[in-house]
Amino acid sequence: MHYHINHVLSGILSLFNYFATMKKQVFYTIAAGFMVLASCGQQVNKDSISTQDLLQTTDKVVKSGKASTAIEYNDAIVGLQARIIEEMLVVLNLEGKDPVADLKHLTSTVKTCREELKALQVFEGGEDLKQAADELFSFYQRACEKPWLKAFEIYVSANREMDETQSKEFLALLEEGSSGEEKYDNAFAAAQEGFARRYGFAIIDNELQGKIDDAGK
Repeated sequence: MHYHINHVLSGILSLFNYFATMKKQVFYTIAAGFMVLASCGQQVNKDSISTQDLLQTTDKVVKSGKASTAIEYNDAIVGLQARIIEEMLVVLNLEGKDPVADLKHLTSTVKTCREELKALQVFEGGEDLKQAADELFSFYQRACEKPWLKAFEIYVSANREMDETQSKEFLALLEEGSSGEEKYDNAFAAAQEGFARRYGFAIIDNELQGKIDDAGK
């Protein structure tokens, strides 16, 4: 079983605190705060699962609308979060030709993941996990749609060279978007751990977490 990524938005905020001095440092700092849900396995022969394998499971389960095992159910939900975070890491690097358009595409991805999650048939005992995931994804969506969008618009309007006043407003908006994330992270992690205990699964790391941790070094 894979853990989900915790403190994603607060990690992003930490990254951007370095924005005014060095953009590369900003991205590294933002990535340092991320943490990902984990995958499940009755027999664990490795320390982590690849993101590609995780996303393949997600695609399979989403296509059928239901998971055949509790492990698949968990990993499909974790994979939806991984899909969001993979794109988020790229968008928040601010290297695209149109950062605002990139952020809007990320918002669309979050909405799609929420729709796919909603359509997923609940596996027995998995109601809390599904609800906690949707609440976390909803939190991501709100951040993208309002404060982050305003922040990105400031960045673009300044032609990527913000003055002190713009930088302060930019960072304040990022902080607004990340505020309150911890309660959603904790609820998601608790629901997953409860689901794992119910079915006797081991918890292993998600490969994406390693990428996030490495970026923060």
